[in-house]
Amino acid sequence: MCPDCDKKISFKKFFVTLSLVVASLFALKTFGSESHDHGKVMKKENSQTKQLDKDSKAQILKSLKTYEKLHDAYYAYDNSKVVSESKKLTQSLEAISNKDIQSKLKSENVYTFLNAIKMTDNRTVNDSLLDNVSKKLNEIILSKYDLSDYNLYYCPMVKKHWLQNSKKMAKVHNPYAPDMKSCGSQM
Repeated sequence: MCPDCDKKISFKKFFVTLSLVVASLFALKTFGSESHDHGKVMKKENSQTKQLDKDSKAQILKSLKTYEKLHDAYYAYDNSKVVSESKKLTQSLEAISNKDIQSKLKSENVYTFLNAIKMTDNRTVNDSLLDNVSKKLNEIILSKYDLSDYNLYYCPMVKKHWLQNSKKMAKVHNPYAPDMKSCGSQM
């Protein structure tokens, strides 16, 4: 046997194995792409959502519109508007009459996170608070009820989440990274 022949056979086996691994990873990425899990809380499919009464749905949608204004304040990062809109979101969420949602908002510290948003030169703390609020609102509301215009987004660069009205804003509007405003994806 020729030593060079053995090397060629080993290289072929290695290349075939590597090709299979890459193809498998691509298949997993392609077929699993709708989840974009990043190890984070996911939005459930609409078939698993609960129904809301008309008043609760209207109150929640009003709160999500208020959240949009908070998102806009973060996107432009106007600290005084960030603080002002976080207070408005707190008031809007407190007006939700659904006892189950209200209980979860309190037990999951959503109000605590919102009330902690302050005027500061260091935006890192406020960014982390919005990330927490966004994940909790997704977990409490978006993942459980059919509010199809709103979705959870995630930026792997800053490792933070936000909610976005996907019908109003088809493109990603990352509120955390001024130099990467389109970085991230819908989860």
